[in-house]
Amino acid sequence: MLLTLAFLAWRWLADVADPRTPWVVPAALAVLVLHTAAAASAGLPGSAVLDPLTRQRWLRRTAVVALATVGVWGLTAAAGALQPAPSAVATLAAVALVASLAEILRRSGR
Repeated sequence: MLLTLAFLAWRWLADVADPRTPWVVPAALAVLVLHTAAAASAGLPGSAVLDPLTRQRWLRRTAVVALATVGVWGLTAAAGALQPAPSAVATLAAVALVASLAEILRRSGR
């Protein structure tokens, strides 16, 4: 898995000129799915089947991370479109807001 991720990162850095391209979202979500599948299968024997409660918990957590990923990309794209260049404080505040929302969702059990 590490080699796959390293290859993906190398190709992305070599070929993509604009780091805020909309194509970064599907790439990030593909990496998320790869990582989640590897993490879920790492602690189980090969013939194991996830029970529905565990599967639902993993899907819910993965969905929260996916939504946060899309949200951060959206904030980054919006901040990049601003003229003049956005401030680091505003960017950090936006990231902190997304992280806070993810934590609130996590604590609410959704």
